[in-house]
Amino acid sequence: MRKLKKKYGVGVIGAGYVGTDKQYQSMGTKHVRDYKTVPAVDVKCCCGLDAEDGPRLSAEFGPVDYTTDYRELLDREDIQVVSIATPDHLHFEHAAAAIRARKHVLCEKPMVTTVEDAIELVRLTREYHVKFAVGNINRYVAAFIICDKLVRDGKIGRLHYVESNYWHHMEEQYQETPWRVDKQNPQNFWIGGAVHPMDLVINFAGEVEEVFLMQNKLGGELCGFPLPDHFEALVRFKSGAIGKVGAGAGTFYRPHCMVDVKAFGSAGSILCDAHGADVLTITEGGFPQQTDWARIPVKSRDIHAAKPVREEIVSLLEAIEYDDKPFVDVVDGARTIAALVAGLQSVETGKPVKPKNIL
Repeated sequence: MRKLKKKYGVGVIGAGYVGTDKQYQSMGTKHVRDYKTVPAVDVKCCCGLDAEDGPRLSAEFGPVDYTTDYRELLDREDIQVVSIATPDHLHFEHAAAAIRARKHVLCEKPMVTTVEDAIELVRLTREYHVKFAVGNINRYVAAFIICDKLVRDGKIGRLHYVESNYWHHMEEQYQETPWRVDKQNPQNFWIGGAVHPMDLVINFAGEVEEVFLMQNKLGGELCGFPLPDHFEALVRFKSGAIGKVGAGAGTFYRPHCMVDVKAFGSAGSILCDAHGADVLTITEGGFPQQTDWARIPVKSRDIHAAKPVREEIVSLLEAIEYDDKPFVDVVDGARTIAALVAGLQSVETGKPVKPKNIL
């Protein structure tokens, strides 16, 4: 972490408590928690649906103003950075308003739910000269950072194939965050869940040439979830590599969920997952006297132990202070959304679809 000399006023949109009895912290509340661990930050104001959440937030994290109108938060001159942790379909409205208010933004994944909105956020960040970070948390998992370095350092040669999957049993999450199964705006799990593996394969293999997606609905009607819940996509990259992205909302899996990566190249291969003890790799001459799979120990094995939201916060603050690119920026977020949307379009056409270009 580079030294941060300035102090940043922060606002969080989507902070509060959720669930039938409000027994769970919202994602925005988790942002507040992690902001409080960064000395360069002062959380000035939070926004949510229930004004009664304000005193509870202050009791848990220290004094903080609270509003139910995000525009009131954005009007404050003492706020320079805004976190957006609202339901997926509201991300664009809140992010666009924050940018126009000249705030730097940390937006939860998925960045938005349409490619048109993704392209517009890219345009707005350039027009208003603000930094925009996207909360694709798996980029901060130690195992995947190791994989990325192996690929970029050429340890497995030319990348031929990359695969990533996100298997989850979402029933508990649907109870904690009922907005996901709202009949008016249910979360599309391909956009809101497969964003994890799609973002990872794009990070490893580069821009996507075309996507072909298949989907079904076999998850046992989890809490009345109305949309397809299992997905498999074949992906072709502009580099010539091919790959696969899988995601399931109704897969019986423990612990919480599983994200994995497989990468195969001309001189080596990599296998790992977010909860694994080691990254497995085998290469030609990459490691002295290697004859079998080498194990690279992973210090922070659990994605939650790695405190990814705090890492996202620090990445954004460093980008602001040093005029740098956030680790996952608005263009990264837009390219991932473009690939996901191309997949949905391929379901309708029955043919591979090229993602819209993100300049």
